[in-house]
Amino acid sequence: MPAALTTRIPGLRDLTGMHQPEILAMLGKPDLKRLEPPAELWQYRAADCVLNLFFYREQDGYRLAHAEAWQRNLTGSSTAAQCRDENAPLKAHFVQSQL
Repeated sequence: MPAALTTRIPGLRDLTGMHQPEILAMLGKPDLKRLEPPAELWQYRAADCVLNLFFYREQDGYRLAHAEAWQRNLTGSSTAAQCRDENAPLKAHFVQSQL
């Protein structure tokens, strides 16, 4: 069986505390990167969800402090709703980067 099919896809909670090079190796380049001092925001998009990763600078570089996944389209209200599968954008990018 190919390695991409046997590799466990991490969940959002597994990413917390990782450094940016580790995330890049796992997910590839983000679809959006924005400086939001004192944080740096990376965004990965899937068909129906957006994954936001918030990195904060520490002595040894930027480290992931918070991750959240939201639906791309508003669901009848003016506020965003969490994705049914919060790991959907993570899965989409993880699988693509492992091929």
